[in-house]
Amino acid sequence: MSVCRTYQTEAMASLFEISIPGEQVEGEQAAVEEAFNEIHRVEQLLSRFDPASELARVNRRAQGCSIKADHELILVLSDCIEWFKKTAGNFDVSVVLSESGSPSLIPGMKLDRQGGRVELQPGIRLDLGGYGKGYALDRSAAILRRFRVDSALINGGTSSVLAYGQEEWPIDLRDPLNPEQIVGAVKLKNRGLSSSAGRFGDGREAEIIRPESGQRIESQDSCCIIAGTALAAEVL
Repeated sequence: MSVCRTYQTEAMASLFEISIPGEQVEGEQAAVEEAFNEIHRVEQLLSRFDPASELARVNRRAQGCSIKADHELILVLSDCIEWFKKTAGNFDVSVVLSESGSPSLIPGMKLDRQGGRVELQPGIRLDLGGYGKGYALDRSAAILRRFRVDSALINGGTSSVLAYGQEEWPIDLRDPLNPEQIVGAVKLKNRGLSSSAGRFGDGREAEIIRPESGQRIESQDSCCIIAGTALAAEVL
């Protein structure tokens, strides 16, 4: 691995890092700034915690009525529906129980792609926590490439990472219950990697819900996925 420069920003309750190997190219800092701006923009679009985000607005106003929504959010929700189908319902961005007490699944969301409108059944809220980081990593990588940054590692906290270009990046896999313990390692090249765990060493429980019951998983297991994009790894 050649010498690289690492840039950092805080977003999505995580520390995002961009590492670029080799000699510094002209416009590199501007490229990184634009990539970070894109990550923050995605957060402002998809965050359920920021009351000013577009997703938060949909969660507030689309209960039982159809509202006009941002075009990009419509595309994201359409993609979430496709992933819902591909995973037989195991990827479900509607995590809150409905008023009847049954699990709220994506069929409780009506999406008018052509009209750019979305409607939620009463009691359903959308949470893109299993989608947003991967989406942000892929979007930021596209910007870096546009600025002719040919190789980089983009890290979204301790759970999501994307490598592109000719470099092969060593990635340590840590025990979520004992983060100081390395339990494996992979070499990542032109792939995304995402990890999830049921519990963490600091006592936190993951916000991973079983769609069939609406309950949190109680396992102490962890899982790492490598896929062709950061988004695919995040979802899977």
